[in-house]
Amino acid sequence: KQKIPNGFYRIANPSKESCWIKVYSRIFCDEDGNLVKAMGTIMDVTDEHSNSEYLNRNLKFLQSIMDALPNPVFYKDDKGIYRFCNRTFLEFIGRSEDEIVGKTVYDISPNELAAIYNNSDKNIIKSKKREVYESRLQYSDGTFRDVIFSKGAQLDEDGNVVGIVGIAQDITEKK
Repeated sequence: KQKIPNGFYRIANPSKESCWIKVYSRIFCDEDGNLVKAMGTIMDVTDEHSNSEYLNRNLKFLQSIMDALPNPVFYKDDKGIYRFCNRTFLEFIGRSEDEIVGKTVYDISPNELAAIYNNSDKNIIKSKKREVYESRLQYSDGTFRDVIFSKGAQLDEDGNVVGIVGIAQDITEKK
């Protein structure tokens, strides 16, 4: 049975320049497996591929910046689900990224603290304003640390809240 694999390919165009194409194809055969016809499209996706590579490099750069910060940083969507956190956040609470991303505060924090965090998130979503407050955060060894949370809304182009960005500062030693 004959097949042309669909997908992305790097080729040299007639000018010998490297470019990227996307292939969609289908082969039609008779009952004996003989080729009857082939149909397909080839699209030049060089610009899209370059843009994608550029965005991926920028995302890795921003991840490096976030991971270099000494404070726990996190991002939750408008449903309160963690979508990002930096390495310091993971180390602080002693969990892996898989144990955080896709979860809510109720999945990773004691209920009484989760309720405080969740109420703050609801206020931010409603008011679209930044909120700074003192609370506690459970550390990786099970102890509780005093922290100041600074959280703000991420807005889309229409001004709707699509997420919450937050940072925690450990003030235990200062207290």
